[in-house]
Amino acid sequence: MKERQHALGDFLDKIADELNISDTMMEKAVKSYEAVGKWIGNGIDYDVCIKPQGSMNLGTVVRPIDDSDDYDMDLVCLLRTGQNLPLSDIKSIVGDRLKANDRYASMLEKEGKRCWTMRYDEFHMDILPCVPKEKVYIPKIATAIKLTHREGNNQYTEKYSNPEAYHDWFVRRMLAQKELIEKNSIYAKRKTEIDKVPTYRRRTVMQKTIQLLKRHRDIMFQKNDNNAPISIIITTLAALAYKGEDNVYDALSNILKTIPDYIQITSGKYKLLNPVMSDENFAEKWNENHAKADCFFNWLSTAHKDLLENPLKFTGLDLIADTLKSSLGEAPVKRAVNKCGDEMKSCRDDGRLYAAGLTGGLGVIQNASAIKVKGHTFFGK
Repeated sequence: MKERQHALGDFLDKIADELNISDTMMEKAVKSYEAVGKWIGNGIDYDVCIKPQGSMNLGTVVRPIDDSDDYDMDLVCLLRTGQNLPLSDIKSIVGDRLKANDRYASMLEKEGKRCWTMRYDEFHMDILPCVPKEKVYIPKIATAIKLTHREGNNQYTEKYSNPEAYHDWFVRRMLAQKELIEKNSIYAKRKTEIDKVPTYRRRTVMQKTIQLLKRHRDIMFQKNDNNAPISIIITTLAALAYKGEDNVYDALSNILKTIPDYIQITSGKYKLLNPVMSDENFAEKWNENHAKADCFFNWLSTAHKDLLENPLKFTGLDLIADTLKSSLGEAPVKRAVNKCGDEMKSCRDDGRLYAAGLTGGLGVIQNASAIKVKGHTFFGK
């Protein structure tokens, strides 16, 4: 059974690779991010620091289910010398600068609760205006930010976060797998600093597991996205539960089983605290609408059945793939199947392919019961 579980994990690993946005999509998003950062920074009378945040920064972005849908690119626009600005000004300064660019103004949506959003052809960009929480902003030391939250009555309230520290915490959790994560450095021009988007040349099992969970969420809640578990909750819980597994099956099995251990319930109130800022509760909306919590736990049990239990009821790649198409999407599963076929053909041609006897299936590793599969000669010998 363990061999079949790890074989399923290897296949899920390949599907996760197919959930990535393409290099071209990534390049467009990064170029747009840098251009927007320069435009804002060169026209504001405050020292500006532009930073990526969200899934693009963590290496967990997921390709849209439908090619007509867009993916997201999130950036933090930190006014480093704007600590004393009124909350409404923090938001409007950035918005007014975007509106001063004819192209950006045509792409800009109405002011959101916390962000300004611009719609590109293939993606949307959420821009989060903020200022340092403390008197001074010090990279790697004092990186907490104060952002604004606009209520329905057009009043602004203070909210706090720390995307930079969260990113560093996330990377430390990944390194439980002891893999090197490559990042680009920071470059500066005038009073504007723009952090480059990290390039993950080799993503870890933890990142791939999160991508699979997010895709399963996307498909399960296509018709009820108001109560869909938000990405920061999935990402944080998965990172907390991850124990350095080197196979996607093992990581998924452990994470889906132990996630509830990391959710606090006190006097009927849910808490999932930001691991780098304890006054930020990612599950805050669960307390306003318990249906969100119910949907989360329902999704958790459904993901376990769809991704781990049901596929193991079948033998043969085609049948296993069919069970995963409904929960992860037909296109990425098909692409993963095709890659498996290409790999098997290459291994057969190289004499490295073995049939696993009564256990079923084909593999590259020889064991005591395996029988070597002869290569095709195409001339009858």
